[in-house]
Amino acid sequence: MKKILIFILVAFVFQACNVNCDSSKSDRRKSSGAPEEVTSYSSGNYSTETWWYWSKGISYTFTWGTDGCKTSSYSFSPMHKIEHIDIDSLTQIMKLQSVEFEKDCITCP
Repeated sequence: MKKILIFILVAFVFQACNVNCDSSKSDRRKSSGAPEEVTSYSSGNYSTETWWYWSKGISYTFTWGTDGCKTSSYSFSPMHKIEHIDIDSLTQIMKLQSVEFEKDCITCP
C-alpha cells in the first residue's frame, strides 16, 4: 500500500511540474525553432500560450490548467509579420493605390 501511495504521489508531483506545458513547448522549439511571436492569456487556473510561425503558416497553442497540458495547431496561408508601420509611408501607399484604382475604374461614382 505504501508503494502505491508513493507512486501516486510521485506521479502527481511529476504532472504538477509539467502543468505549464514546459515539456511540450521544449519539444516544439526543438522541432520548429523559436516562434516569430508569442501570445498568452490567463484566467484563474486556465492559461494558454500560442506560438506563431507567420512565415510557415502555422501556430501551436499550449493550454494548461487543472486538466494538465493540451496542444493544438492551426494552419493558415504563410505571411510576413509587419514589425513597424510608418504612417507617412502607409498614407502615401494608400494614395497611390487609390489613384491606380481610379485609372482602372470605367465608371467611378
